[in-house]
Amino acid sequence: MKQIGSFLVRLYFIVISAIALIMLAVSSAQLLETGLKTYVFKAADVPRYLETCTEFDLRVPKDEEEFTDTQLLENCERRREISIESYAQEKAQQAVQNLSFFLIFLPLFFLHFRIVWNEYKKENLSK
Repeated sequence: MKQIGSFLVRLYFIVISAIALIMLAVSSAQLLETGLKTYVFKAADVPRYLETCTEFDLRVPKDEEEFTDTQLLENCERRREISIESYAQEKAQQAVQNLSFFLIFLPLFFLHFRIVWNEYKKENLSK
């Protein structure tokens, strides 16, 4: 019975260490991606679905209300600016979330991995 409890405790620490390591890798990769897009590859740092506002794009059948081309262009530019601001806020929120995951899972990983490693060393020294 004692062996089953010992096995379950070891399994718990190993699983938590593995999950924490995976979360560290994911949050680190996403932080790196955000940093690279922001500071190195600035051309890659645009919203995926950014609306284009050329006069050719605005030559579509108009809805119920009639707008002039300049009004349509101004409205499109306003929507485009709002989209860029929204993207910047979303990117900042993702960076904060990834940094918080990193800061939470780093000590969790080291704590659990240290216990697993010490148990492993004790087991090998006793043989």
